[in-house]
Amino acid sequence: MVAMMTIKGFPSSLPEAEIKGLLETIGQVDMFRCSVDGDSLTCTCRYSTDDDTAKAKKGFHDLEMGEMTLKVDVEEAAPGTTDTSSAGNAGGDGSGDKAPAEGSSVEEKKPAASEEPPRRKKSRFAPPPTGAVDLQAGLGATPGAAGAGLLGIPGLGGGGLGLGGLPPASVHAAGAGGLGGLGLPGNWCAMGGLGGMPAAMTPQMKSQIEIFVGNIPVGTTQQGLVDFLNAAMLKVGLNLQPGNPVTSCRLNSKFAFCVMRNPEEAAKALNLNGIPYLGNVLKMQRPSSYTGPPDRAVTWQVLTGQAEMPAEGMMLMQNSATKLSCEVFVGNIPPETQAPTLQEYLGGALVQVGLCKPPNPILSIRMNARFAFLEMRTAEDATAALNLDGIPFGGAALSVGRPKKYEGPVTPHKTWFDVLAECSFGLVGGAGQGGATEAEPAPTSTVVRIGNVVTPEELTDDEAQKEVVEDMTEECSKYGAVAGIEIPHVGGAGAGVGFVFVKFHTLEDAQKAKKGFGSRTFDGKSVDATYFPEEQFAAKSFAS
Repeated sequence: MVAMMTIKGFPSSLPEAEIKGLLETIGQVDMFRCSVDGDSLTCTCRYSTDDDTAKAKKGFHDLEMGEMTLKVDVEEAAPGTTDTSSAGNAGGDGSGDKAPAEGSSVEEKKPAASEEPPRRKKSRFAPPPTGAVDLQAGLGATPGAAGAGLLGIPGLGGGGLGLGGLPPASVHAAGAGGLGGLGLPGNWCAMGGLGGMPAAMTPQMKSQIEIFVGNIPVGTTQQGLVDFLNAAMLKVGLNLQPGNPVTSCRLNSKFAFCVMRNPEEAAKALNLNGIPYLGNVLKMQRPSSYTGPPDRAVTWQVLTGQAEMPAEGMMLMQNSATKLSCEVFVGNIPPETQAPTLQEYLGGALVQVGLCKPPNPILSIRMNARFAFLEMRTAEDATAALNLDGIPFGGAALSVGRPKKYEGPVTPHKTWFDVLAECSFGLVGGAGQGGATEAEPAPTSTVVRIGNVVTPEELTDDEAQKEVVEDMTEECSKYGAVAGIEIPHVGGAGAGVGFVFVKFHTLEDAQKAKKGFGSRTFDGKSVDATYFPEEQFAAKSFAS
């Protein structure tokens, strides 16, 4: 049995998915979990081989990460035994020394509580979009009531402070001060790491997960490029697992190096070669230090079924009119506004009130002193963004409209305060389509089926499932009173495995939860929530 490894000292701001990604640069990780340990994270994992365990211990031990230093402890397993401790039986009846009865199976013992960190003390749910719980509850707050969270309407809980009552200019884009998606300190590169990789990583390992991106347009930001490439890979299915495959990038004036989550997705990213971005055609290549086998990749045009065109003739869209239909002008921006902050703020507002579907519909921003141009995901998202006109930000009311060169159809839209007024009556979604809104469909059940919130490891361990239930009860209680939770076991009938089934006391609470979880993420994955028949829940029949 391969020994269990414990690594202490990861920064608490580092997402668990990124920690696992770092560990997997050494080798295959069969078991992984994280827990809060004071102001840091402790990771417990098991590699597939002892060789990988030794490499990881050598590479990560005493590795500095910000103000913290990683400490690695390997629980050595005696030959022919499991990697467990007999401490739980010390001083007991000696049953831990007995051989198993003939025909019985040997179960792996759990390390003593003092040796194994708790798995779910820190919820892996990302916080809901700011003020989202209040919006999903219908915003039936009395004017002046604290916490109504009406995105900056004075006297309605926001106090004129912007999104969910927070000072608009203080809304922080994760990782903006450091290296994009990792959320590491801004001085991470100076600490010996490159692009979110530990200093212990060899140059050969780095070249396996790095991609050179050439011909980037002027004004490109790190976060904007990362978000664009992630959106493109997810759209055409180049990702091999849930979540964003591009974790960070190092930006130069005309090129960048993007760090991928794993070597396999780095190879997949080469199929983005030729993708248009802000009027330029990006070049996606291996770095010059790459010494691996040749890649078999196609171009973006071949991948998406478009006709091949000379690079100099390609544009972001098929023509300038189409390009302009996806752009939105934003004026009256406060001085010193940062592009990632504005992007997260406006994108979050659009998703929160149901004007656009998650993730953030703003792919990139071109900033000037007092104005900016937003590149939206689609022309429909650009139309929906017009409803942001008048939204408060940093003490100013932003002016939102079409670019002057836009010659497309004039679509009716509302102001931001019109949108909020409708939200206060529970009318959310669809405001981007000609300004019309529609009510949320009536709930059909008090039971909600929630996906992408449990891992296979947790479904094989009764103690882990108990912790999942506690975590889910806490999260679901934010939307209403929970009547019951069911989590099908691995190895059972098979139906419903991988989902959590939650019964609420009322249809209204179930509706709030379905809508609320629909905008949440868990371990970087989008949470899926649908209604489930009450009769099947009562009968414990979880087949779809």
